Amino acid sequence: MLTRREFAKATGGALALAGFKPWLRADATSAAELYRQAFVLDCNTLSSAGQTPRADQKDLLKDIHESGVTVVKCTLGGGNGKFEETVADIGALEQLIEAWPNDLMAVRVAGDMVRAQQEHKLGFIYSFEAASMLEDKLERIEMFRHLGVRVMQLTYNRRSPFGVGCLDGDTEGLTDLGHKAVAKMNELGVAVDLSHSNTQTTREGIAASTKPVIFSHTGCRAVYQHPRSKEDRDMKALADKGGVMIP
Repeated sequence: MLTRREFAKATGGALALAGFKPWLRADATSAAELYRQAFVLDCNTLSSAGQTPRADQKDLLKDIHESGVTVVKCTLGGGNGKFEETVADIGALEQLIEAWPNDLMAVRVAGDMVRAQQEHKLGFIYSFEAASMLEDKLERIEMFRHLGVRVMQLTYNRRSPFGVGCLDGDTEGLTDLGHKAVAKMNELGVAVDLSHSNTQTTREGIAASTKPVIFSHTGCRAVYQHPRSKEDRDMKALADKGGVMIP
């Protein structure tokens, strides 16, 4: 039986020998035009964007605009930010958006992403890579939601009060508090992101959620063995529940 990697190499070689190069059928002008018109979402970039030094902000925004990206999911609070640090991070991004109202906007609802593209602005989805800023306080989920955060992870790489991170083994999963956190996020309209959760927390998080969950940045473990990559059965469970995975 061929592995995925062997299959990809074999089919890729066969197609190349047959002269099958569909990506060359359109000329560069039409390809550029297609990209220019496309909606482009980057789900793991610009961590703490508001903290960019003022002197560099103009060049940064210019580069992003010219790249064609429409919306970015911006990590706030870093990988282990405390409550106060995270609030300050959110405030800094709010100030950045306020300073560039013709170029930037916050994404609060799905329609904002459409509006960002129509108005040629860069949209920011406020997100948490970690759960450290929540500590073990469920009420902070709602508080941060009111501050604009629309995507939250239950864990980063290590264990949190809600579950187990991908670098802490696969023998334990979602905690009782984690179940309550998922229910609270579902209730408030905050997307549950399981990108950095271990296999058991990933599996139990998908099962516990009544709404689609996401893997905002991950890989396929059958292709590349890495603790943060996901197993086939979990990717299928995600899809069966209407969730989205971004490699």
